[in-house]
Amino acid sequence: MFSRLKRLFSDLVSAVTGKISESDIERFFKDREIEFIEADVSFEVLDYLKNELLGRVNEYRTKSPKDETIKQLLAEVISGIFPQSQTLPEIYAASGKKPFTVVFLGINGTGKTTTVAKVAFNLKNTGIRPLMVAADTFRTGAIEQLQEHGRKIGVEVYYRSYGFDPAALSRDAFEYARSNGYDVVLIDTAGRMQTNESLLNELMKLVS
Repeated sequence: MFSRLKRLFSDLVSAVTGKISESDIERFFKDREIEFIEADVSFEVLDYLKNELLGRVNEYRTKSPKDETIKQLLAEVISGIFPQSQTLPEIYAASGKKPFTVVFLGINGTGKTTTVAKVAFNLKNTGIRPLMVAADTFRTGAIEQLQEHGRKIGVEVYYRSYGFDPAALSRDAFEYARSNGYDVVLIDTAGRMQTNESLLNELMKLVS
């Protein structure tokens, strides 16, 4: 997703000649609306980005070079979406909870399992002890995929058999982590669409 967004905003830099104007911004978002949606940018975020750029364009209109102006403008607008962003180690430290639980959610094929491993690896490198939980008990190969990641990065994976109730598995994993001194529990879940009522109901049990 992020590489796609980077390409889209690079298109904006390339599309503007001379001084940046409101019409440049309007045309850019109108021409690429579908591409933003395909890159998983919601309508709310899309409107926010466009309106913020339009609101600030006058103060940058006379600056040059135009490519650096637009990059600076985009950086300010996007960073404004996360005004108090913190790293996971900072969130964990501030929470006072041990173990601290993180549940990874999303639709099918968005890279949740790989992301769990990346986060676990980064936590481990900061001195935080993570436990990865294979709570996707539906997708064939999901457990083995997380186990392979765990083997490569040296992080334990808590798992049960396929078909096991993910909510029960997650509760067991939390108790296991608490009894064995783990700091953070990272729970991988099955991909689900918002239209799948049964999976969403299961999700409510898992995060409660």
